[in-house]
Amino acid sequence: MVFLFAYRQSLIYALEQHPKEKSVIGVLDKIYRNAGDTTDLQLWVLETLSGMKTLDATKKFGELILEETPMSSGDEENSFFHLFYGFQDSVELGVKLLPEFMELMKIPEYKDDIVELLGYLAVKKPLNKDILNANKVMLLREANAEFKKSKYCFFS
Repeated sequence: MVFLFAYRQSLIYALEQHPKEKSVIGVLDKIYRNAGDTTDLQLWVLETLSGMKTLDATKKFGELILEETPMSSGDEENSFFHLFYGFQDSVELGVKLLPEFMELMKIPEYKDDIVELLGYLAVKKPLNKDILNANKVMLLREANAEFKKSKYCFFS
């Protein structure tokens, strides 16, 4: 049976409504791994996992996004922030993915969205100092670059 693309999206998003069902994460994992070149399917799976707000879904999110990081499909306007919306409401789960977020910051398409998410998380809950110290050089470099950009915007 072949599902129309819009039905696939609806099906994936509907799975978010069943966060306690362990089999749902397995189904999402299978969809993600079998998506092939269909970045949209991967993005929908990641959004759904972040929205489930469970530890198992959070772990699977971190595993999948680093294993095969989806890149923009063209219509996403190079913003992946929507992938992380679920972690804004469940900060305690979002901070568990700090190592994964630090890795994603190395990818230019994800950097701005991760910096924004880290700022949001830091306001809500202190971040793990060990992880921040391990990434201090990168974080300082990015902070200095942002400062220089904002300085030129205000004074040019």
